Amino acid sequence: MTSNHRIASIDTDDRNTVEPIFDAVVSALKARGLKVGGFIERAGENSSDELKTVVQDIETGKRYTLLRSSEAPERCCRIDPHALGEVNAQFAITSRALQIVNSKPDFILFHRFGGIEVQGEGLRLAFEKACASGLPVLTAVEEKYQPDWAKYCDGEAAVLPADTEAVLDWCNSVATKTTE
Repeated sequence: MTSNHRIASIDTDDRNTVEPIFDAVVSALKARGLKVGGFIERAGENSSDELKTVVQDIETGKRYTLLRSSEAPERCCRIDPHALGEVNAQFAITSRALQIVNSKPDFILFHRFGGIEVQGEGLRLAFEKACASGLPVLTAVEEKYQPDWAKYCDGEAAVLPADTEAVLDWCNSVATKTTE
């Protein structure tokens, strides 16, 4: 799959599908000598903590816990916007986003554009800086947030299936454009 868009989202409601796709993409891009910055969402470290989610900085390996109380209503988003704000602070406010953007990585991956970002919180500022930089940006977006994502990107984003080869094809088409 090729695209003229430098921003893309993986269209999936299955959070377990994205982590291995992002891992494969990061591995393939690094094997080509490309620099990748951003975050990958990881499952909890053990099966007894099913509500625990961590976000790992691709470059440094540092992990941030994102957790909402297990007493939260079942339909409620489990991400704690205050904990996510720590990631946003580390990444955007405390200049982490600028460090990544200014280091001119070949790709930026953010684990997810979701409800928190739709509300203007979470990694919203980091998305804005990355998308405005002209660097390729890859994320995952659930179907229910695709209209918000399309509006946010002003129709300038590719929507990719949750398929490693399709995502790698897009990455390769963008990498060719960055090296031309």
